[in-house]
Amino acid sequence: MDPTPHVLVRSIALPTDLADGCEFIFSHGLAIALHARASLHLIHVHPEGSPAVYWDQLPAVRSLLQRWGRIAPGAGPEQIQQLGIHVVLDDVSDDDPVDGTRSRIGVLRPDLLILGTHRRRGLDKLIHGSVAERIHRASSLPTLFLGHGEPGFVDPSSGRIALRRVVVPTGQDLSPAEALGIAAAWLPQLGPGPFDITLVHAGARFPGPPPPPPPGLEASVRQVAHNLGDVVAAVIAEIELEKADLVVMATHGRDSWLDRIVGTKTESVVRWADTPVLVLPLR
Repeated sequence: MDPTPHVLVRSIALPTDLADGCEFIFSHGLAIALHARASLHLIHVHPEGSPAVYWDQLPAVRSLLQRWGRIAPGAGPEQIQQLGIHVVLDDVSDDDPVDGTRSRIGVLRPDLLILGTHRRRGLDKLIHGSVAERIHRASSLPTLFLGHGEPGFVDPSSGRIALRRVVVPTGQDLSPAEALGIAAAWLPQLGPGPFDITLVHAGARFPGPPPPPPPGLEASVRQVAHNLGDVVAAVIAEIELEKADLVVMATHGRDSWLDRIVGTKTESVVRWADTPVLVLPLR
């Protein structure tokens, strides 16, 4: 595996149900699109035959950019275009939100998918499931999970990206150098840095010294071992200790029958981590 893959985010898809908290998710999508100079596709799936969608439930792009100081009051479309972004509103008519979203994403093939999640856990998870997880599994795309009601790393009032403390799990399938290389390829697409990266290992000690940050990445790298017997517990413990801004997890998806019943370790981190999680499928 190439430990330093090349990543360029030019298209972002953000499904939304226009419910309470959508401004928080939208602010992350718009701020990342501004930083990466990418297009942002907002996808709303509504039942067939239902009334038209009222996008005014989302803050207007123009007013948000003015609040963030990115454009002047009364700015024309050309000034927004100079920022390098393009926002598209996609209405999809489908009785199943997962099928409708998957269909639209299949056409767009974005570089990054942003999903809001309510972090369903335990019995609630077994009964209701998670629409966000189903959309991610159906798309197999790099996905940023954002929990409703959590702080995130974008300030909706200013648009400032505060992404610094990053937790990156390693394991038997992914060496520290490989995990660091994957995270390092993605982080500059999400924020300006610098980054404080912590490599996490589930075990009594870490296998060897920490790898250096890849050339061109402004970052510090350290590694820790949590002898808790499970990578999920180790990651959650480190999130709480470091007050992490982001977790970056590479995943092979569901490889076994047990994964299909109880979910993968990555899905467990998404459910239990009270911080954004970037999930990167390994090809």
